[in-house]
Amino acid sequence: MISNTPEALPALLDYPSKLFVETTTRCNLLCPMCVKQSKGSCIKLGNMDWEIFDCLKPAFPFLQALVLNGIGEPLMHPHIIDFIYSARQLMPDDSWIGFQSNGLLLDKKCAELLVRSGLDRLCLSVDGIKPESFNKARKGEQLSDIERALAFLDVARRDNVDTCLKIGIEFVVTEINKTELSPTLRWAAGQGVDFAIVSQALPYNRSATRQLAYDSSSDKAVEIFSKWKNKMAKMGLDIYQYNSVARSTGLFAMSSYDPLLAKVMRMVDELRAEARAENVFLDIPSLLRRNTFQGQELMEIFTAAQNVADEVGMELKLPAAFPVYERSCPFVKDGSAFVSWDGNV
Repeated sequence: MISNTPEALPALLDYPSKLFVETTTRCNLLCPMCVKQSKGSCIKLGNMDWEIFDCLKPAFPFLQALVLNGIGEPLMHPHIIDFIYSARQLMPDDSWIGFQSNGLLLDKKCAELLVRSGLDRLCLSVDGIKPESFNKARKGEQLSDIERALAFLDVARRDNVDTCLKIGIEFVVTEINKTELSPTLRWAAGQGVDFAIVSQALPYNRSATRQLAYDSSSDKAVEIFSKWKNKMAKMGLDIYQYNSVARSTGLFAMSSYDPLLAKVMRMVDELRAEARAENVFLDIPSLLRRNTFQGQELMEIFTAAQNVADEVGMELKLPAAFPVYERSCPFVKDGSAFVSWDGNV
């Protein structure tokens, strides 16, 4: 296997606790939000071979989790069942193996084999239950395909009472489908789903940013901006009069004969200075254009979704409604490592 790090730092652990293994980069769908469909994408198609997978086996006895996902549909790998079974024999009893799938290849036989293989978690992608939103997000798939896959999994679990398999869905929230979150959770509960993971969309091109359900400014940036906006309002000043173009180009024609505008511009400079002192990135034009109701609406949608999950007894993982200033990297924090289909680490 190959490490892409020029000068690798010493490992914090002898073995990873969580291992992401990209079994394949092949897929049977053309989802528009996928990085593979973005302009300039040059992702090579391929399947992980047994030789590379065997190289990972020394780490299996130390793993807490094995996730068989990367770029691609895991069920397109001809040996995915064998990979799961092989790993299960070597991993601790309290560890788990899982992956995410579009479910298109999940028929009755596949469901039975997955349940018997030792798979612990299987998550199917569902970005809404309205035909127009589902079909737009999943080019080449219908909601009925997901319903069929979930039905096969439900039967297979009932026929194998000793299985530990939990079935879930992943919902990528966008501005287009955000109001469908709660109805989708209710629908999923009726299909026998145990858990749901909600994630924010990651744009791979400029046009995709229009579909984001969140604002690009961090919570700390919004806090500083709002504080100064309110402070200026109490002084009879309107921060939205700030001429960012004039300030950035050094053209002060308007402020030279408008003392109120000049004061607005000076106070925005003070706002920027405070942000710099606290090491907070501020995009003033973006904050001025910001839809102040978007974040609040998304928080209300997430609260409603949690209420539905509590009502139906479903485990729900929600993202933040807006970028968080105090960040951490769960990948590093959880002791994770990623291995691509061709052995790159």
